[in-house]
Amino acid sequence: AGPLGQRRGRPEQVDDDEDEEQGAGHPTLGERRGVGGCGLGVQLPDGSVCLNFVGATSPRGHLPRTVTGIKHLTQRALDRGARKVVLDSCGLVSGAQAAALHLGVLELVRPTHIIALQRGRELEGLLAGFRGAAPIHRLGVSPAVSQRTPRQRRAYRRERFRQYLQAAGTQDLDLAGLSRHGGLPAELTAAKDLHRLVALSDPDGCVLVLGIIEGVDRELGHMALTAPPFDAGRVAAIQCGALRLDRSGREIGRRCHET
Repeated sequence: AGPLGQRRGRPEQVDDDEDEEQGAGHPTLGERRGVGGCGLGVQLPDGSVCLNFVGATSPRGHLPRTVTGIKHLTQRALDRGARKVVLDSCGLVSGAQAAALHLGVLELVRPTHIIALQRGRELEGLLAGFRGAAPIHRLGVSPAVSQRTPRQRRAYRRERFRQYLQAAGTQDLDLAGLSRHGGLPAELTAAKDLHRLVALSDPDGCVLVLGIIEGVDRELGHMALTAPPFDAGRVAAIQCGALRLDRSGREIGRRCHET
């Protein structure tokens, strides 16, 4: 359950990354876009999809990147002609980080309506901070909606990653001239960065492909990635995530690099 923001005419949807699960599609991008839910996605009026990499399966510890990513995708949809944008928010709805996340989104996106889908009064603590921001519409959750256990969510993420990497191969990437984000150090070391999940993005910041670091040649400035086929000539930036995965999609570690 979570609050949804809405603004202007024809609806385009921005899918927030999940807190302990929401999505399908890219391994780190939201509902209908990603595999394990580590990011954000918006379908633009022309039918194309822009994905923004957060790099984790929860906004916890990644609030700045999540909030700015939501703003970026919302503005991108409006600039491309959308008259209305619906934000499908994540499941992080309690505690200080939930308040910081949603209030940050309210300040940047400034929705015209807030729709709260809740069981009982589970969102009232969060909604108390939204008073005056926009009209709030409270709706109950359908009894047909079931909650997954943590084990089910982990299994789901792994399967989505496995499917995404099914056609992956190892490809060499020249790092010269690429922007680096998300805690990616200037001097990569294979031991520390091996198996980390990364996103390769175009000049507009939209994700082209996700990959797993398999090796780094510091002398040549090259990186070996396991990823679905991609055009290295379109890559403008590389962004590191918090997750470390093996080729089967199994999570083998993570780190938090934001506060």
